Amino acid sequence: MKAFGKIEIKASGLLKIAVILFIGVMVLYIWYAQVYKPNQETIEEKTATLTQLRAKLQRAKATLANETKLRWELERLFAQYKLVEELMPAERDIPNFISKIYLAAKQADVSIIRIEPRPSVPQTYYIVDPYALQIKTTFAGLGKFLALISNLPFTALVDELKITRSGQGENQIEVTMMVNTHHMTAAQRITRIEEVTKKAQKRGKRRP
Repeated sequence: MKAFGKIEIKASGLLKIAVILFIGVMVLYIWYAQVYKPNQETIEEKTATLTQLRAKLQRAKATLANETKLRWELERLFAQYKLVEELMPAERDIPNFISKIYLAAKQADVSIIRIEPRPSVPQTYYIVDPYALQIKTTFAGLGKFLALISNLPFTALVDELKITRSGQGENQIEVTMMVNTHHMTAAQRITRIEEVTKKAQKRGKRRP
């Protein structure tokens, strides 16, 4: 009887332990199914959203930095453009060009044989005003004359320079050249930086 009682007590104790373990497992399962798993999905969703937001934030920062650099570069180029624009009159002034050329020729000891205005050539942002020149001078006089042309109060570029020996004197030469000046109409001028973007967009739309 004593042995049977001991076995019954042990069985009862094991049953209690089994019941406690079963209840613990059930509680753990209920916690996992109803609390942990839904929260885990929510956490994963929020983590993914946070990762996306961080990536977007980094891209936004990079874009802002690039826009700032582009804006600074655009302002720098616009300032340079305005300096060049000041050297281009609103219309072609042939008498002014001829008077400036004769003054430069006098300072450089150059004899002008011919000055011939050629038809203007419209470009996208300005208009080219060519002049055909023929002069007689020396090599030293030619160098000084070209330097004076480059320092005129408007844009003047020398092209098609040709030098031949003159029959008068050993150091005398005859030179033909094309001097291109420029002017810019009011419609071609850019008064604000924003107009640069607008004109670029218009050119982009015209491209096939």
